Amino acid sequence: MAYSIIWDIKSVCIDYFGEVDNENIKSAHYEVNNDERFYDCSHLILDIAKCDMSKVDVSELIEVAGLDLGGLIVRKSFKIAMIAIQPDKLEIAHSYIDFFNKYAYKINVFNSIDSANSWLNRI
Repeated sequence: MAYSIIWDIKSVCIDYFGEVDNENIKSAHYEVNNDERFYDCSHLILDIAKCDMSKVDVSELIEVAGLDLGGLIVRKSFKIAMIAIQPDKLEIAHSYIDFFNKYAYKINVFNSIDSANSWLNRI
């Protein structure tokens, strides 16, 4: 497992670490979506700042994007924040956001958890 899931009040964070591949990402998203607490959340934070994503192929994450898009469509206040710093991870984050078309305003990339929390109105 190359991720940990951290639950908070109205929020969940998937914190990726080590070497991450598409199966890790799918597994993490299914684990979150299958947990009853998720349906009370208004924020999902995807922290990819501390991992190696060289084995990730964003074009094959359409299933995961579908899960996230469902949350964005069904819950009006739901937002997704991604944490990425290095150029390669920023590229992956922006490629992932490209899946969301007209809902892209509800998903954004930040260089710190503080910036993400501010956008999510958690501070």
